Amino acid sequence: MDDVKFLCAVPVGRVCSFSAIVVFSDPTNSLVQVKVTAEVINQKTLKKSITNVFQFTFRCSSLKNTVQPLTYEGMIDLSILRLLMRFIHSLTD
Repeated sequence: MDDVKFLCAVPVGRVCSFSAIVVFSDPTNSLVQVKVTAEVINQKTLKKSITNVFQFTFRCSSLKNTVQPLTYEGMIDLSILRLLMRFIHSLTD
């Protein structure tokens, strides 16, 4: 796990929802960066609140496609790319 942001606690007994998106891939090094957002759901109002954001880097046995941001909104996750580049650099040290 590369980075975790705890935005708020999840009360016991609450329902959580998780969504994940591949934000970047590097076929040269067979690495994939995934952002996972955890949300708690208020059972009365059905309103979701973000509780945690996780950044994961996975090494794949084979990777054929490159994933890169196409929009400005996607570029906001550039911090994720920086985490991936730091990870790649640590592999070569």
